[in-house]
Amino acid sequence: KVEDGELRLYVTKESRNGSEWCAASVFTKEVLVPNSYVECRFRATQCTGVNNAFWLACRTNKGEAMSDRYEVDIVEARQDRSGIGKGHLAWHDWKTMAYAVDSDGRKAHVAQGIHVDHSFDEYHGWGLWYGENEFIYYLDGKPVWNGKIHDKYPQQWQTGVGKLQNWFADEEQR
Repeated sequence: KVEDGELRLYVTKESRNGSEWCAASVFTKEVLVPNSYVECRFRATQCTGVNNAFWLACRTNKGEAMSDRYEVDIVEARQDRSGIGKGHLAWHDWKTMAYAVDSDGRKAHVAQGIHVDHSFDEYHGWGLWYGENEFIYYLDGKPVWNGKIHDKYPQQWQTGVGKLQNWFADEEQR
């Protein structure tokens, strides 16, 4: 609902369509093009197990499977067990589920992300610069991650090598 000049999207605990939770969503009619910046300002719900998310997903056809798209989590804001806010910033290439496996042989996908601490008692601005060859994630107007650098998997942005031990050579080349 719109209240005091703000769009307010609520997450409520109620059963709908087989889920215990109900949340509002906003969809854009136009595709985000490179060299664009998007931002959302919100205060996260203080509840474990609930994501307050601001994310982008690529779907070309209605009803398309999760494994046929990308997902960019500008933030999935949630409370951890100690009461600290953990903003999950990430990108996922769900299409790689069709051929990628982890070191235990289970289906996996190429993804990379970090966690950023945040408070629950105030509003935060979460943003993303969607560039030609990078993402720059922002928290309250300050860059916090470029979508590429990862301590454990430093080359994953380029090839996906690191997280997935059994990377298909033709996909790495592509």
